Amino acid sequence: MAQHLAQAEQLPLWASVLTPSQWAGRGQLRRPWISQPGNLLAAWRLPIPPAPWNALLPLVLGWCFALELRDSGLPVQVKWPNDLLLHGRKIGGILLEERGPVLLAGLGLNLVSAPLDTHLRPDHACPAGYLYPDARLSIFELWLRLVHSGQLRYKALLSSSTPDDFCRSLEMILAFLGQKICITDNQEQLHGTCLGLCTNGGISVLIDGKVRTMYSGSLAPDT
Repeated sequence: MAQHLAQAEQLPLWASVLTPSQWAGRGQLRRPWISQPGNLLAAWRLPIPPAPWNALLPLVLGWCFALELRDSGLPVQVKWPNDLLLHGRKIGGILLEERGPVLLAGLGLNLVSAPLDTHLRPDHACPAGYLYPDARLSIFELWLRLVHSGQLRYKALLSSSTPDDFCRSLEMILAFLGQKICITDNQEQLHGTCLGLCTNGGISVLIDGKVRTMYSGSLAPDT
């Protein structure tokens, strides 16, 4: 719906579409996104960023949203490459879609419920969680807060900072930084220590004494 509206020039920059439900949600690598009524499902139209920021954009948005939620007292973290965590549980995901001049950011955020572990794929990276034990904010109220603060942070970051500065700033809320992790990519499992984010969007991992940069895959704590 959001892409159709944008292509028809009926969804201007910074406008968004908020829906109470979806029938074909998808996440990273086109995996299905399971969400019950009462959770936040939205698409937000963004200006296309300068080229140096392209690979970092899912993490930039995760940083924007996480900071707003942290201002509310929720210690949300960003997990590479495009997830939001709370107390080690996945509460949200961000998916970007660019078609010509239209860039859309899709956000799925578990507010009041999350799928059971038995409903997740067997190789899920983190268990699912949700933000609130009660409905302290309506979906609309929360979304207004997220897009208002997100727009301010997004504009300020891209106009007055650099990708290198951003990578250092993200370290404060980057999940599993300095910890043992496992990255699964194309059926290959790599085990190492998370060293941090790279300006090209990759994650730097120390594996068997050598630093390797990963650009795709599913990251999980190595237990």
